[in-house]
Amino acid sequence: MIERLEKMGFQWQVVDHKGAFEKHCFYLEAFKEEFGHCNVPRCSNNESLANWCNNLRSAYKTFQKEIKPRFNLSQDRTDRLEKIDIQWQAIDYDEEFEKHCFELKAFKEEFGHTNVPAIYPKNKSLGYWCKPMR
Repeated sequence: MIERLEKMGFQWQVVDHKGAFEKHCFYLEAFKEEFGHCNVPRCSNNESLANWCNNLRSAYKTFQKEIKPRFNLSQDRTDRLEKIDIQWQAIDYDEEFEKHCFELKAFKEEFGHTNVPAIYPKNKSLGYWCKPMR
């Protein structure tokens, strides 16, 4: 049976896990470059990356308890992610909201309005945060 499947070009491994991991790392680095952090929100344009990061955080918690996680998270992968500066703790959204409200107030004091551009070079995360609020 195996020979017959192999003659048809059957792929035993559907996903190139190493390649998929590196691809997500590349996207996470690009996100960090654009927004200055690795906390990809679920409401972002890259929900897949947000889900991947959440899966990593969950796997990391399991890994720290010395239990084999469902998601492959070796020490090499952990080191790679830490070089990118991933935060292993999930975001406190109430704290984030308060932080951005404070930044929005400062923006209004400076410019006289709250129409923060989606791409605001001085504070990329504020512009990004305001966009879905509208």
